[in-house]
Formats: sequence, structure tokens, C-alpha cells
Amino acid sequence: MKKAIFIVAIAVFVLVAIVLSTAIDTSMENSVKVSGTVKSISEGGVKDIVFELENDSTLYYINRGFENGFNLAKAKKDFEGKKSNCFMPNHVHPWLWKAAANTSHMPW
Repeated sequence: MKKAIFIVAIAVFVLVAIVLSTAIDTSMENSVKVSGTVKSISEGGVKDIVFELENDSTLYYINRGFENGFNLAKAKKDFEGKKSNCFMPNHVHPWLWKAAANTSHMPW
């Protein structure tokens, strides 16, 4: 019985450590500015706004953007072909070991 409680306690500790290690600081001080001309805008994931900048192979997204008042047709009309600045957290995903491309501040 004591062994089972010990195993459960260790498992809970590990899960809490994983959750806490994935917290991302999205402040402007911890952000990387990315500038470019918006090449395309589309919907991806679950109501995410996905956009691509010219001469940049990274796909950027705004998590659940379409749940927050964006409209795909209007976004395409307003932003495709125009220069934009976006800020994304300066963060490396602990499991993928690559920069997260989720934008945190969009001056739209």
C-alpha cells in the first residue's frame, strides 16, 4: 500500500513539474518581433488564424482567433499583401525543441 502511494505521489509531482515547465512568458520583454508582408491567411486547427509571410517558411498562427471576432474574408482583404509586425514568445517548446510560432501580440 505504501509503495502504491509513493508511486502515485511521484507521478503527481512529475505531472505538476511538466505543466509548470510549459508556462510561457508572453510579455513584450520576452517577445521576438517578426516583420514581413502577409502572403496568405487561412483557417487551421480549431478556429486558428494561420498566416504566412513572404520569404519566410514558418507558418504563424493566432490560437482560436476566429473565436475572438476575426472573420476570414475580412482578414484576407485587410492584411494579405500588406506589411505587418507580430510578436511571438521567445520560447522553445520542451518536447519539440523548436521555437513556438504562436503569436502573442498582433498590432492589427
